[in-house]
Amino acid sequence: MSWDEAYMNGSFRDMWDLSYPSQELVAFLATINFPKETVGLDVGCGAGREAVFLAQYGLHMMAEALRVAAEQAKEAGVHVDWRHGNVLDLQVEDQSVDFVNDRTVFIQLPIWVETCRSI
Repeated sequence: MSWDEAYMNGSFRDMWDLSYPSQELVAFLATINFPKETVGLDVGCGAGREAVFLAQYGLHMMAEALRVAAEQAKEAGVHVDWRHGNVLDLQVEDQSVDFVNDRTVFIQLPIWVETCRSI
């Protein structure tokens, strides 16, 4: 089954989706005092659980998974700028993002250290 098929038929919820943000992200944000104008990038956001949480926390966040994610944001009453693209060619302006969240995307890449440094 492809990623898109899992999002279309909803099986992603049983396979990898969480109904809450990760403990690591919650703990990290509890230690940081981000100003309201902070801009975040959630790379490989999947169904958008963490992107929606970040938007609810006050951060402005930037395929089929995005459709599901947009529904999550609408239900939560927050605005998220959803973009579909290649993680190796992120279309993000220099100095336009203050915070990057990643849940297991970069570690899948053979050049993950270089990719992280480029952001």
